[in-house]
Amino acid sequence: MLTWLGNVASLKYFIGELWLALACCVVLMLPLIPKFRNVRMSWITLTALVFAGICVLRLPTDGGGIFFGMLAIDGLSKFFKIFFVLSTLVVVLMTEVGREVPDFRKPEFYSILLGVLIGAFLAASATDLLMMYLAIELLSLGSYVLAGFSRIEKTSDEASMKYILYGGLSTGAMLFGMSYLYGLTGSTNLIAIREALEANQIHPLVFFVSFLLIMVGIGYKISAVPFHFWAPDVYQGAPTSITAFLSVASKGAGFAAFIRIFYTSFLTLNGEGVWSPVGQLDWRILLSILAIVTMTFGNLAAFGQNNVKRLLAYSGIAHAGYILVGAIALNQAGMQSILFYLLTYLFTNLAAFTVVLILADCNGVEEIEGYKSLGTRSPWLAFCLAVALFSLIGVPPMAGFLGKWFLFAAAVRTLDPWCVAAVVAGLLNSVLSVYYYFRIMKAMYLEKGEEVGPIRTHSTLNWVATAMTLPVLLIIFDGGSLYDWTGRLSQMLLG
Repeated sequence: MLTWLGNVASLKYFIGELWLALACCVVLMLPLIPKFRNVRMSWITLTALVFAGICVLRLPTDGGGIFFGMLAIDGLSKFFKIFFVLSTLVVVLMTEVGREVPDFRKPEFYSILLGVLIGAFLAASATDLLMMYLAIELLSLGSYVLAGFSRIEKTSDEASMKYILYGGLSTGAMLFGMSYLYGLTGSTNLIAIREALEANQIHPLVFFVSFLLIMVGIGYKISAVPFHFWAPDVYQGAPTSITAFLSVASKGAGFAAFIRIFYTSFLTLNGEGVWSPVGQLDWRILLSILAIVTMTFGNLAAFGQNNVKRLLAYSGIAHAGYILVGAIALNQAGMQSILFYLLTYLFTNLAAFTVVLILADCNGVEEIEGYKSLGTRSPWLAFCLAVALFSLIGVPPMAGFLGKWFLFAAAVRTLDPWCVAAVVAGLLNSVLSVYYYFRIMKAMYLEKGEEVGPIRTHSTLNWVATAMTLPVLLIIFDGGSLYDWTGRLSQMLLG
């Protein structure tokens, strides 16, 4: 009886997820009724997302745990849920007016997308290993299907199959690592795991194996090297709207899981307010190496790419390395910088992929060659893409510059040699990235293409591109307030 009452009491903090689940069923089943067959499922999906966003905004940031400690109601989960809702709203708008997903398949598309969003919500809130695994699986299974939804790209099915194979292997390895961690500590609760690691002498080799296997699963979600092999093929073969979703929301869910597991279970806060790794394994060194290798490989591999989606896939790999620089700082500033950078990355990447979708719909090409003369054919679209690319490089006054500034500053302030080395590598890699981003800008403004007429596209996509570009330009004027907001949301992390 007490268990039942406890679960019922938790439902008031779970309304957003319940609403999304209801909308998922409605969107899937409503077209089966002849009277509602012509109802636009996108409007129902958008309504569900707006309502879920309102429910998230009303959640407290210090609500503790629900469902007997399986999920957390705190600032961190609130941030990521807002992040996921914004990402999904843009993806729904891109899909509704794009041509890659046919109309008769859109109800299934939106239903699966809402299911994936529920998985992302749970990953952001999970404070138990079992719940975390189930959340990542719910997120991943729907993503595998969505990656194969394109009717234009011939490699869509191949991308979906590769995504499944890599995903199954990585999540299996992560589950194996979680079982080791449970055997070491006797608990699946993240806080209880930390307390057990602090209180007991854990064999360092066994703990290292557990850490490494869990990192395989997390590294796969954030597309860190060497767990990145799926990203280029999936980004290229999936519908462009889903590529945008994977580059932002899926990566964000991976970092949400990373923060929950590593910062809650594998770090301890001493009396001086300094975080340090639990046990005898200084995993910051491993993550420093991972960050340096990830950003370097991502940038170097992007040099020879001619497909823009594939190029942005390697760019996403490099940016995962940049974000890991903030993670190894092991301080509050590092946590704030990760959240801030993810937010700037959301607007930047969605602006870039919206322009990519427009050109794919109009010209049917995704190669850099197809971007020639874009500056004269559609000056505004070229401007939006140029702003996004400058932001990805980290050129001031774009949002990406401010994001990298906070990331690197948080790491440098620690004066740790590995953190400083990662920052130096990040600065050098930012310079390297100029080459392949400027290849696109050179094609847009300096090269003349065969097509000379103006680009005609749906007004919705133009508005989406504009809405995503403006924050990239304007965030510099009030970036400090936004940075402080992310700090307030991350204060309850170690709870």
